[in-house]
Amino acid sequence: PEPQNLKFLASFYHSRTPLRLAGMLKLTDQEKSLFECLTNFTTAYNATSEKPVLMRVAGGWVRDKILGHDSDDLDIALDTLSGADFAHAFHEHLTRADPDNADIRVATIQANPDRSKHLETARMFFKGHDIDFVNLRAEDYGDESSRVPSMVKFGTPLEDALRRDATINSLFYNIHDEKVEDWIGTISPRAFQIYKTRSFVRH
Repeated sequence: PEPQNLKFLASFYHSRTPLRLAGMLKLTDQEKSLFECLTNFTTAYNATSEKPVLMRVAGGWVRDKILGHDSDDLDIALDTLSGADFAHAFHEHLTRADPDNADIRVATIQANPDRSKHLETARMFFKGHDIDFVNLRAEDYGDESSRVPSMVKFGTPLEDALRRDATINSLFYNIHDEKVEDWIGTISPRAFQIYKTRSFVRH
């Protein structure tokens, strides 16, 4: 959305209860194993943390899976931890469980506000998937005529959904309850059919 529209949209959807739908995605065995590892880690982490963390797969992977396409590229959005902090803690958890996992590489992408990279993220390859760990984001625009945010901060699922480039990319898959979350009214059979036939043609 245009920057000047974000405040209006946020207020419009503020009281909305997200639509949560089960059974929309068919997971592969690798995806099931990956999500099981992640939930085992967060269960242990949340048992001792003052700020429990929730994981949602965001954007393109959710879109692809709903439309019946496989995808090995995941963005995992977090609500209370930076992507880098989560990835390194997850890596330590994996290494304690199996020392061979120490060879898994975690690449940290440093914050760089000069290039509109305001928050630290991390990337790893695990169980056949390229995984980017990010946090839910909200964008502030000092100049409402510009499409470049002046500041990016931790956000809510709604704020993160509103900043995305297409409504079909605003869906989340909640790893904990295994449901697709729709915060802004994206899901409709007609919308998906139009997107599938006109905008998502595979060659």
